[in-house]
Amino acid sequence: MHCNPLPSRAFLFTSTLFVLFGLSTWLDINGVWVQLPLIVNSAPEGWSLPSYLTLAIAVANIGPLILMVLKLIFKQRLDERIFIYIEIIVGLISCALIAQYWNRTTNNRSLAFIILVFLLGTLDCTSTVTYSDYMKRYSHQLLNSLYLGESLTSLLPSLLALIQGVGGEAVCHTVNGTTNLSYPVYSRPRFSVQTYFWILFSIIFVSLLAFLMLEYSQVSKHFRAMHSKQRTCDVNSTYELAPTQLPVLAPTKMSNFTYYVLSSTSYFMCIILFGILPAIGTYTMLPYGQRAYYVSSLLLPLASPLSVGFILLRSIIRLPLILFLLLIGTCLSIYALIVASQSPCPVLHDTVGGAIIVISAYFLAQLIFNYLRLVIGNRVRQEYHKESGLFWLGAISQMGDETANIENQQPAANKQVFDSSKSLQNLGAGDTELLVQFLTQDEADEAMKNLSVGGEVEYQQWYHMPNRKKVSDPLLKLKRIKRALANKTDDGLIPYYRFPVNDQNRYGILVPMTPTIEKIRQKIIEKTGVEVNHCVILLYRNTDDCIGFHKDKTLDLDEDAPIISLSLGCERPYILRDDIFKPTIEQEFKLPHGALLRLGPKTNATYYHSIRQLTKSEELSTDNDLTSPRISLTFRKVLTFKDENDQVYGKGAQYQTLNWPEALNGKHRYDKELELSLLEVIDN
Repeated sequence: MHCNPLPSRAFLFTSTLFVLFGLSTWLDINGVWVQLPLIVNSAPEGWSLPSYLTLAIAVANIGPLILMVLKLIFKQRLDERIFIYIEIIVGLISCALIAQYWNRTTNNRSLAFIILVFLLGTLDCTSTVTYSDYMKRYSHQLLNSLYLGESLTSLLPSLLALIQGVGGEAVCHTVNGTTNLSYPVYSRPRFSVQTYFWILFSIIFVSLLAFLMLEYSQVSKHFRAMHSKQRTCDVNSTYELAPTQLPVLAPTKMSNFTYYVLSSTSYFMCIILFGILPAIGTYTMLPYGQRAYYVSSLLLPLASPLSVGFILLRSIIRLPLILFLLLIGTCLSIYALIVASQSPCPVLHDTVGGAIIVISAYFLAQLIFNYLRLVIGNRVRQEYHKESGLFWLGAISQMGDETANIENQQPAANKQVFDSSKSLQNLGAGDTELLVQFLTQDEADEAMKNLSVGGEVEYQQWYHMPNRKKVSDPLLKLKRIKRALANKTDDGLIPYYRFPVNDQNRYGILVPMTPTIEKIRQKIIEKTGVEVNHCVILLYRNTDDCIGFHKDKTLDLDEDAPIISLSLGCERPYILRDDIFKPTIEQEFKLPHGALLRLGPKTNATYYHSIRQLTKSEELSTDNDLTSPRISLTFRKVLTFKDENDQVYGKGAQYQTLNWPEALNGKHRYDKELELSLLEVIDN
């Protein structure tokens, strides 16, 4: 049978339909990820929300598993088009519901949003299998058009978010009449999260129309390959999406062994492409600077669309070359993995040359793996004798993706949120407690008034430790202002507590304690029996002020005594967790006005603690006036002292230094310009 090539206009029309059809694969889920900077501000989970979404999408791989079971049962009788209709239509409904209800909560949880994302994840994971299987019905030359559409599902949401203006930096505004009080003002997006998802809805609707036209258009029917004669016509056809002068290998029959090798290769590549490389991206790029990280964030999304361009030049390559390219991509990935393992100080860190090398390696690895995925798909479509070849190739690839998700999953923390309207005991390691109403309402109000800006304490702006790799960089301000205070002992010694950011060349120590703080100290000694003799007062000026996870340093402390904190003003969430990055236990409770927290020594040794920022939903839902500050007074029993000549005595006397000892990690540098600016802040 002789097959005359159809006019190019018809082929381009059908190719365009496949590109639009491919957009409905992962467009919605990728859109969710790029909207997270806006969504988390309204979500009660805050930045814990991505963890829930990642878990939901990982569980969503149950969809392909169910489809695989159905395929084994019904074999060729299973019509993938039914599932495609379900995937697109339910995806449209889910997008519409997210657009309307993305910020709705149930029992202070984003339950509806998480369920809808799970549903989208199930549909998208399943589409990897069904869309590939659908291509058995069409000419192999159209497979690349589908791949092009799929590759754009990560690029389009990012471009749309760029137009929207997601992720603008906050600008600090100073409160009128003050020097130390400021509040963040965030740039507003050009359009809302709701509008964003309605735009995605429109794109997916166009994808549905494209699928309907593929099914019922007379033009697209010319490119169907349902029977063996039509498959022969496919092979002999000279029409290409992008004609090239390069020689193209004639398709041959693929053996089962070759199919299994290619399927295993695809599985292995998906683990690296969707598991290892995304997981190490931050650790790989940041050692070479923020600019390198920014450039990589722009270049890497282009790897997938660019691979489609290469596939148009050479869609069929032999197995030895596939394995050779696989080896190169794996070696490049191993290099990126080595760099990540050496972070933050890998070879050539903070150099332009190092940045170029690592970005090139990372980009080429992604480009090679994306290209090989397309090559394998083309070879299976053209050469494998079983019509189910593309189905199982898609299923195996999705299982590789799921393996990557499992590898990236961390054990979910056993998170407990306590009601702090009443006193709490046995927190942390069991030796920590919260005593509400330690101060009466009148006592707490009076203390808050006396210790606010302009009262008894002249607050200081303290700074983070310097960047050891770039000692000339200016220091970063702490997101709080503070002051250290103590009373002299009877023999004239000053209780002395050292910790990394406490640079005594700049900050000094206020002696004696102010009347209000001394009054509170005496009540603590009376009620708890702990002879506290040192205080650090912190002022959290707004909901953006916070303190990261840390453990209190015990070099100068009585390690058997608790660390006692008194809270005044706005309630803020206090968090305990057993690990900063991979917690298995996390406890959260708020610190009410006038409450006392008794942090036990075992808890301080085994748990990290933090005062986190408030989310937008918390700001709106709380009864507190969140424009008011929070004051924390942390009292400690210090066993190290210094005299008027800065001679150090007592527990920490082995380190004769006013600052945190360099041997214990925490070197501070002297910066004259910073010193003058700090003195100006203190004077004001």
